[in-house]
Amino acid sequence: VGDTQYGTPVDVWAIGCVFAELIRGEALWPGKSDVDQLYLIRRTLGDLLPRHMTIFQQNEYYARVTLPTPQVLTPLETTIPINSNTSIHIDFLKKCLDKDPEVRWTCDQLLQHVYFDNYSFKFPDGEMQEFEKLKKFKDRPR
Repeated sequence: VGDTQYGTPVDVWAIGCVFAELIRGEALWPGKSDVDQLYLIRRTLGDLLPRHMTIFQQNEYYARVTLPTPQVLTPLETTIPINSNTSIHIDFLKKCLDKDPEVRWTCDQLLQHVYFDNYSFKFPDGEMQEFEKLKKFKDRPR
């Protein structure tokens, strides 16, 4: 939409897109253009947030462009193959693909999701200390 105020939530959105593609074997929203991409997203997730709609409408690149309105919504649950369509997969995707970046889960939250309950993340010897140093550096007051 042309939003210039973004941060790590956009990375979580990308995680959701890649996760969906891994499950489906193809892109979730294979748009042919930016406008087509937004149409496909709206068809699955519903209308854009008012803030994003305003940004789109004020973007000179999209002057005189109207976003087509989907006549029928295709819920996320119906886009995932039945053998992968577990409530856990869908919930994980919804946490990643929340339209509101402020509500969208963080990577730390995603790692606590039930999807990862059977996974064990172990750092190689000595790397956990390095990770903790980097985390302290990232979390330092600015």
